Amino acid sequence: MVGTLTLTEDGVDVAVPYLLDDPQFASVQQWFESKTAPSQLLAISTELRMSLFGSRFTHGPLSYSDFSTSEGRILVQEAVMKRWEGDFHAPLLVEEVKSEMDGLHEFSRLSSITRKAISTGEGRDRRNVIDYKVEGVDGLEWTQGQARMKISTSWLDHGGNDIAVRDRSVLTSKFDSPRSFREHLVEHRKFVSLLSIIYGKPIAFRQHDIRDTNVAMKTMDGTIHGHPWTELISRQTIADYSTERPERMELFYALIRMPQLSSKTLSRWGNEYDARSRFLIPLTGLLASRDGYVENTAINAAMSLEAFGKGIATLIDGEAATYDSRNRATTATYVFRGLRALGLSWAIAHSDVGLARAIARNYNTIKHPKGDFPDSLHTKVLGSISVGVARLLALQLVMTVEEYASVETSFPFREAIALAGNNGLFVEEDGTMRDARAASGQSAVTVGASRETAIDE
Repeated sequence: MVGTLTLTEDGVDVAVPYLLDDPQFASVQQWFESKTAPSQLLAISTELRMSLFGSRFTHGPLSYSDFSTSEGRILVQEAVMKRWEGDFHAPLLVEEVKSEMDGLHEFSRLSSITRKAISTGEGRDRRNVIDYKVEGVDGLEWTQGQARMKISTSWLDHGGNDIAVRDRSVLTSKFDSPRSFREHLVEHRKFVSLLSIIYGKPIAFRQHDIRDTNVAMKTMDGTIHGHPWTELISRQTIADYSTERPERMELFYALIRMPQLSSKTLSRWGNEYDARSRFLIPLTGLLASRDGYVENTAINAAMSLEAFGKGIATLIDGEAATYDSRNRATTATYVFRGLRALGLSWAIAHSDVGLARAIARNYNTIKHPKGDFPDSLHTKVLGSISVGVARLLALQLVMTVEEYASVETSFPFREAIALAGNNGLFVEEDGTMRDARAASGQSAVTVGASRETAIDE
């Protein structure tokens, strides 16, 4: 059949034109009329061999009665950028997958390039020589569920007369037997979530490659000379490619980097991720968002802290100050458990108790449809603090004491502390936000302690 293959921001699409009721297009017409397009296809052009998997019918036929023609469209789940030698009637299963993603190279501190400058001779006979060596370097390796994970470098030579080598770090997964790309991606996403917590930023995939015995490098006589890494385009991640890459300075404020971590810690992160999803998903979902209201930030971050306090943390000294009149734990209690676990001191709050009350009250005031929303600046400051606390708790849960000592615990609170200081905000022991703007006559809505009787902290 003849068709047009298009790469869109949603993935690979195939448009297939055909003549209605023409015997040579009978099979194609049957695909679209019965909505059962083949799940695997091979695209061939003068310069391209692309294997298409997980194809599904999307719409059609589109009839053009003047010419008795129609066009059907097929959405492709995964596209392998070479010919697949395996069974085309079987689902795509691959041995290894590697992914390039934002921030991984800066996190890993790895480099494929070593440089050595040498000077010989004296005076006019002096010669300066720079010796470059480029080779892949392996970093940490760990087990994550049934997958073996590894961080390493990968480099590309751009050729030409100039020295142009693209150095990058990649995450590789491998199972004991070939698995679907989706199974590999599940494990890669867990690590992406860790990077987003470390940076406090969205982390996007930038490229996927696979290696499998069904993609071979051959000479004309059929001799196999290896199994190269081959790019795979997935409908599940293609939207990441069009997102803006983070600026270099945005990756400067990492809470920790790979040289301070062990394989056991990364293994613990991956293996415990699902069990802690109630705590982690609101946080990682928030960090993955590139835009959002300050109220959304406050809600999601407080949800994570609430889940931590309810499902992970245990009773902690001093929490009774946050109980309600019937001596029961409140939202403020759950937030307090997270704050106290970190053991930080707060220049903008009287104590952990006061800050826990303020965060809980702000969260509940937004969540319940009673009265006005809290002051947006208060919400921004408290939401930013909640995000920072949740990020640190996520790392503390999986790190050793020695590793956590290397975490830059002040980084997550830079913006909140600056905003509070510049605007004269201070959290009192009862959770009330003291606001210098109100004293100076500027517009401000203070979430007062009087709401405590109406809203359970």
